[in-house]
Amino acid sequence: MFEESDAAQIAFADAIRTALARAGQEQWKRMVWCDSTFHEWPLGDRIVIESLNDWAGAGRSLVMIAEDYQYLVRHHPRFVQWRKTWSHLIDCRARRGVEEEDFPCALWSPQWAMQRTGHARNRWVTDLDPLTRIRLKENLEEHYRQSTPAFPATTLGL
Repeated sequence: MFEESDAAQIAFADAIRTALARAGQEQWKRMVWCDSTFHEWPLGDRIVIESLNDWAGAGRSLVMIAEDYQYLVRHHPRFVQWRKTWSHLIDCRARRGVEEEDFPCALWSPQWAMQRTGHARNRWVTDLDPLTRIRLKENLEEHYRQSTPAFPATTLGL
């Protein structure tokens, strides 16, 4: 039996899958993903990786902003491998010291945007409204400016 929060998490993951499929189909040039850990994003799903492969190509860019990427590293090896393959398209950044409620959970592109809202982040808003996308973009740009490079595609060592 699902609790309300479980249903909300499933619906959120489905919305991410749908957005990334659309990004691949419509060949979005740029995406920005932001979440403190990407814990609830289905980035290890085979269908998500297929959508990302459809999206990836010349002229594309993805910016990821998180507080910590350890969850992705531990639980989504498919995504980690995909990130290595397409590292030239991806800019991963860390923004530390932000309260959880102030850290955006969003997927932004010039064509479409989605942002989780609410106290428990169990609601989200998807919107094609240009003003909404502009406001979200400005918020994400501020987090980007205050971030540092993170989640390297490869680790160098002796």
